[in-house]
Order: sequence, then C-alpha cells, then structure tokens
Amino acid sequence: MKKINSFKFAVLLVLALISNRSFSQMNYYQDIFQGGVTCAGYSPAYFQTAPVTGIITLSIAPGSTIRKAYLICGRLGNAPATNVTLNGVPLTFNAGNQISPTFNTLYGGASGVHIINVAAIVTPAVNVYSLGLPAQASTSNRYQDYFLYVSYDNPALPSVATAIFLNTLNAANIMNWGTLTMANPFNTVSGTVGYSFLGGYECGSGDGEQPIINGTNLGIAWGQDVNSGQCGGPVGSFNYNSGTLVALSDDNINQPVAGPEALSSITGLVTNGSNTLTLSHQHQSASGQDNHPWAAVFVWNSCTQPTVTAVATKTNICPAQTTTLTSGGAATYTWNPGAITGSVAAMSPTATTIYTVVGTSTAGCVNTKTIQIVVSPNPTITAVATPTAVCAGMTTTLTAGGASTYTWNTGATTTITSVSPAVTTIYTVVGTSTAGCINSKTVSVGINPNPIPVLNNPATCLNQPINFTAAGGSTYAWSGPNAYSSALQNPTIAVAAMNMSGAYTCTVTSALGCTSTAVSNVTIFALPNPNIVSNTPVCVGGNLSLTGSGGATYAWSGPNSFTSNLQNPGITAVTIAGNGVYSLTVTAGTCSASTTSSVTINPLPTPLITSNSPVCVGLPLGFTGTGGVSYSWSGPGGFASASQNPTIAVSAVANT
Repeated sequence: MKKINSFKFAVLLVLALISNRSFSQMNYYQDIFQGGVTCAGYSPAYFQTAPVTGIITLSIAPGSTIRKAYLICGRLGNAPATNVTLNGVPLTFNAGNQISPTFNTLYGGASGVHIINVAAIVTPAVNVYSLGLPAQASTSNRYQDYFLYVSYDNPALPSVATAIFLNTLNAANIMNWGTLTMANPFNTVSGTVGYSFLGGYECGSGDGEQPIINGTNLGIAWGQDVNSGQCGGPVGSFNYNSGTLVALSDDNINQPVAGPEALSSITGLVTNGSNTLTLSHQHQSASGQDNHPWAAVFVWNSCTQPTVTAVATKTNICPAQTTTLTSGGAATYTWNPGAITGSVAAMSPTATTIYTVVGTSTAGCVNTKTIQIVVSPNPTITAVATPTAVCAGMTTTLTAGGASTYTWNTGATTTITSVSPAVTTIYTVVGTSTAGCINSKTVSVGINPNPIPVLNNPATCLNQPINFTAAGGSTYAWSGPNAYSSALQNPTIAVAAMNMSGAYTCTVTSALGCTSTAVSNVTIFALPNPNIVSNTPVCVGGNLSLTGSGGATYAWSGPNSFTSNLQNPGITAVTIAGNGVYSLTVTAGTCSASTTSSVTINPLPTPLITSNSPVCVGLPLGFTGTGGVSYSWSGPGGFASASQNPTIAVSAVANT
C-alpha cells in the first residue's frame, strides 16, 4: 500500500467512518433473457505518467446479438473530464455520465461511478477490445479501474438472469452494502450463481479486499489483475451462459478467492428460489479502509422461464363489478397490485388497472404477464319532468339523458315518455352506457290540487231573480238549461221562468290550472192564485164578509185602514167608509201573489111620506113615498103595499 501521511490518514479515516452510510447500494440494471453475459476490465497503474492501452478480452457466443454494453469506471476525487478510446472510438467521462451519488474515497475525496453505453461499439464478432487511456500523473482526481460489461441475446441459449449494483458508500474498514434484492429468484438447482466485482487500489496483500456474501467471507482479493497496471484494482472477468460460469484472464470460480481474483461461484451461499442476499466488503487490515469496490455483478441460471398466460372473464367492467383473472403456465402465481396468490383472482378495480401476474415454475424461475382491466364509468343520468307538477289526470313529459339506452319504471324504453299520474309520483329511469354500465336517476312529478267548488242551490219564485254564487277557484264557467252560459263567478238571471228550473253546471279553475265541476240545482216556484169572494154590496150598518183562497197565508188590506191576516175576515156594522177596493196577498211557500176586489157599501135611504090626509070617510087616502127605489107599505087594518104611491079607501076603521 502506498505510504501516506499518518495524520492525514487518521483524519480521512474518521471522516469516512462518520459519513459512512450502512446498507447502501444502487440497483443499476437487472434483466432476464435468453443468451449470456461476459465481462472483463483494465486498471491502469496508479503511477502512470504516459498514455497507455489496456487489452480487454471477452467471450461472446457465436450467433448472438448485443443486448447491453456498458463501460463502467470509478472516479477518484474531482477529476476533470477525461477522453478515452474503445477500439479507437473516442469516449469522454465527465459529470454528465456519473451514475452513482457522490461518496468519499481514501484517494481524492468526493468520488463516484460513471457508466457509458457502448452498445454501438461492441459487436458479437469481436471479443478483444483495446482501451486507450491518457496520462494521469496523480493518484487522486482521476478516472481509475474500467470494467466492460456485455450481455448478449442468443435464441439457441437458455435464459440467464443478471444484475449490476453500484456502491454509494464512503470508504471504511467495513463497507456494508446491505441486502441486495434481485428481480428474479436464484436457481441453484440447474446452474451456477456467479459473483464478480470491480475493485480499486490493492497493491499487495496488505490492501486485501474481503467480499462477504450472506455472512461468508469469500477470501482475500489483492494485487492488480494480470491485465492491469501497478496497484490497479482486481477485475472479475468471466463469461456466463447455459448455467455455466467460465473464468477469463487470471480469475477462477473457486472459493476462497486469492490474489487478483475478483470472481467467485456463490451457488452454495444463496437459497434456491430466494431473491435476496447480503453483501459487504472488509479491508484485510483492521485499521485499513477499502478503497474501493466500485461495482458488483451477479449472473445466474434463470432456467426456462414459464410461459405465463393471463385472461379475464371481462376486460371491460363497470364500477363495483368484478372480473375473474385466471393465469396459467407456471406452478405458483402472484397478482399485483394486491399481492393476491393463486392462479385465479377476483378483482374489483375502481379505475382502469393493469394487473401483472408473476408466475413461478417448479424450478424457481419466473415470468410475468399483464392484462389490462378497463373500468368504464357509470353514466351520469339526467331526468327532468316538464312540467314538474300537473293536475290529476293531466300529462307531463319525462326526458332522460346521459346514457345510450333507457328504461323507465313505467316500462317505457325511450328517452322521452309521457305520464299522467293521479298522485304525486317518483319516476325512475335506468340508463345504460355503450360500455354496458348503468346508473339511475329519479324525478318527482307533483300533483297540483283540484279546486273544491262551493255552489249555492237557488230556489226562487216565478218572475223573481235567480242569484248564483260560487267559490273555490280563480275562474268560473257556467252552463245550464235554455243554452245558458256565463263566465261570472256569481251570475244572476233577472227574471225567472218556469223552464229555467234544473241543473246548472259550473266548471271551476284554480290558479294552477286545475279544474273541478259541480252542479247547482235551481228550483222555480209557481206563484199562488189568490181569489176574493165578498157579500158586496152591503148597506151601511150591515156586516161585510170577505172570503180568500189560493194560498197558505193571507194578508188583507183595504179602505178605512183595514188589515187582516185571516183567510176570511169580516167587518160588522159597516160604514160608508168601508166602501172601496180590498187587496189580498196570499203566500204559498216563499212565493206571494195579490189580487183586489171592489166592495160597495150602500148608504141607507131617507124615506119621506106625504098623504092627502086628512080625508073623509069614504074618500081615497093617497100616500106618496120618496127616498128609495122600492117600497113596502104597512098600516092599520092589515094595510100593505109595494107601490111607491098607494091609495086606500077610508073607513071608520081606517081612520083609527
């Protein structure tokens, strides 16, 4: 190991221990494919003062095509951009191709790992590559230790799995990379699991590097590779295909590693079917620091990947629906998202989801298959009623939207339908989208109340007015006998006739337009037929008799303030003042009628008698009567006469 100032070393050691991050590594690249992997590298001497060319020898199976090709380099400190060549093709390492985070190394402080994609330079027909490097006089601030990683596709070869991890740790005595997770599980049954690393600055056994896998120390790697310059780090060179790890350069695949070896079979250190291992590096000296493991490469037999299938009962579903995913072609299955195990999984995604099933064969090899389940949204249904409230028995129009097809709970299957509810009713429409997803919407149709008509039933007498009254609405329409009609609320027929009796219909309309009909029954009473009979003429002092008929009640009036409610009144000792017209009003029910009759009261006559008395016996006695119309005489001796002017013969008897 190159001598450095002991104080500087102590300071660097303390800084490295303080800033060291445990369980830190960078998963740069993982893959599984049919073909193989080959790697080799070159580390220039730390004391190189002139340009050098390193020879990198790979092994690519004939008939292959290049899958990936990376030139990996570890940088010590803040080195300026460095130009190199690979088989004459110029390349530049600079900050733009630093892949790892920055970390501290023993030489140069802040350092990192750089990677350049060289797939355009590497060809399957070429296995030997020359790496041209410029002069780098300093042991720090330089690009140091180069590693050419190549994976190749070859359909004639079985599958291979590979992984590249990069260090991110500061220099320390123990650099714990932690647990490394592989995308594909190890298969230790039908092939070797290989581990290769790219290290830095290991001049002698005192700088020994001890890689530790799953707690097992693989041995001590130290000294430059046979293809590298003085103090250049070891490089694990190999070729892997068909489950076989073949060492290149001066490496071998045995444990323990020794000297410049950086390659080892770790088949016995990992569990078949597992996909994790732990990795750490420890300096040979308890007081030393590893400086510096840049990268770790793993290869293993993936055996034959199972051909995994995945089908769904429905690849297009609606929210809340379930589809059944079924996989085949492997021994065990895990569906994601959800981590559901088993060949069959019932899924109810809420949104369009790509499901991946990981199928594992009995040999522990895996493959995946994806299937997309499209979740179509339920349609947003609209439903409106025009109008939203109607009168009982009237029609409203229901209109739906937002879907492809519709079904109303009335049985209608059209977008627009008409209904005539008798009571307030909630209608439901189920809409189906073109994807078959459904949703529903309800719409309520209210019932405006019908008005309650309030009508009178007029009863009137002949020739009297017929007065109708109505209430309960905003407008009114009357109809009745003799083509009667009116739009008044309270119409009147001025003069009732007998043929106006009967049923009158009124249609009442509310402010909301609802109507009701009621009947007003009109009764026309005939007038009574009054009649007067009297004993007219009557002489003064006589009794006047009045007789009425034709009614139920009677009301008399006449001369000399005569009144009576008797049917047959009379006036005794009538005077001449009782002479005149007497009126009789008779009432039958509510109807009245009147008649009149003239009564004559004759005054008493004033009789006057004159005679030729005295006369002698034997002579005629003549009487003269006046003051009357008819006369009746009586006198002595049985005298009687009806003559106005009678005469009698006088006798002695008569004289008496």
